[in-house]
Amino acid sequence: MREVRCNILGKRRRARHFQSRMDFIDTAMRDGKLIEIIPLYEDEIKKGEIPVGDEFCSKCGFKTVLSGANCRKCTNCGEAGGCG
Repeated sequence: MREVRCNILGKRRRARHFQSRMDFIDTAMRDGKLIEIIPLYEDEIKKGEIPVGDEFCSKCGFKTVLSGANCRKCTNCGEAGGCG
């Protein structure tokens, strides 16, 4: 059930993000104004800063942590992304 919840939340987040990108382009072309794009991942990065070294889960979008020499594991759903 937890994996289903993660996938549903991830799909909703992607849909909102990509719709906001389309709205951004439409508004820029039509009105010449720039509007905010809804971030794909929710995190604690301040607006305008670029995170370095953070990797996110391809299933649910949460941050991953190093769990071996070259492997990363999701702190939310446990996805290990090709490791082991």
